[in-house]
Amino acid sequence: MSKGGENDVVTMINIPYVGVAKLAHGFTDVEFLLNTLDDMISSKGEKLTRREKVRDLLFDGFSVQTFVDLANDPLVQNAGEVHLPEKILDGKMGILEGKNGSDEGWMEVRSGKLDTVDFGRVVSYNGFKKFKVWKGDDCNRIKGTDGIIFQPFLNTELRMEALVPDLCRSIYFDYTETVFYDGIPAYRFRQPRSMYQSQLTNPDNACFCPVNETCSLEGFIPVAPCLEGAPLFISQPHFLFVDKEIRDLVEGLNPDPEIHWGYMDLNPTTGVALEAKHRVQFNMEVRNWPAMPTFSNVTTCIIPIMWVEEGATLVGPNKMLLKLLALSMSGWVFGQWVGLFLGIIVLPGIAFLIVIMRKKANEVKLIMKSPSSTKREAKTIG
Repeated sequence: MSKGGENDVVTMINIPYVGVAKLAHGFTDVEFLLNTLDDMISSKGEKLTRREKVRDLLFDGFSVQTFVDLANDPLVQNAGEVHLPEKILDGKMGILEGKNGSDEGWMEVRSGKLDTVDFGRVVSYNGFKKFKVWKGDDCNRIKGTDGIIFQPFLNTELRMEALVPDLCRSIYFDYTETVFYDGIPAYRFRQPRSMYQSQLTNPDNACFCPVNETCSLEGFIPVAPCLEGAPLFISQPHFLFVDKEIRDLVEGLNPDPEIHWGYMDLNPTTGVALEAKHRVQFNMEVRNWPAMPTFSNVTTCIIPIMWVEEGATLVGPNKMLLKLLALSMSGWVFGQWVGLFLGIIVLPGIAFLIVIMRKKANEVKLIMKSPSSTKREAKTIG
């Protein structure tokens, strides 16, 4: 794993090939059919790995025409109707294609007017109050804010939650420690290990497991149901908190909590983030499938694809105003009223600045830096 430029050529696992193999084994276990399918794909020059420019892999897209043609082949259609993801029907696929300035949809959020606990809480996404991809209602339920704004008046017992539409779920963060930025206090929240535990260790995660499967891997979150069945998992970068036996199957991994464990530092009075580093790694499961020659000598394992860091830091005048607010709240009795006054003036500006910083500060780690922005519409209710 390394960091480089857009025009670097890298060797990656052939994501669509692995996805098709997984899909095929869900359709049939007849060895002749699986062998024939593998011959059809490999005869077009497809291999288990592929070499592409970083820019093509991530943004511009690389050719998947072989698999589009395969899905439309009469022999395959006779075996059963095949639905391809709409975004690859043009014969190209990019891991982050369409994410640069794309529209994430509509969020209906609470204003916190009646209760500050509800400030920024997402009520519905694109008109729906829950997703329809997971096995249980609790896993489908929309929880938390949009991940940019959070409620004021925090305490160390709170669990902060945020909606992540790309994963069709909400994620959560727990308090770990108190830090300071130029005298401004902040509660540090991190994604706990419990969110990445298997359903055997944490039964609350069972409804996130795909139907008819048992998720026994520690340190991973399955996201296949959200991504049309693609055998993808997310984890902490460099397999942080993943079982050593799994990590040892991949060379070059050096997990370090100081580098790879993301965090949010929220001012407890205002809920404003002084700094945030969200880190996630995308991985693909590759199995040994004897009936398909391409996979017959493969060791079943989880292969890292890339890890992403998204960060923002509060700087400039808004940081100074927040410091004044923090000092006033910890000082005289009338500091509560001063703090309220400053909060009314400062918070909208800080929130706006954080949105701008977030749009400007995206960084794709290990591969390249990419200035990207995401459009998101919202309306508020009481």
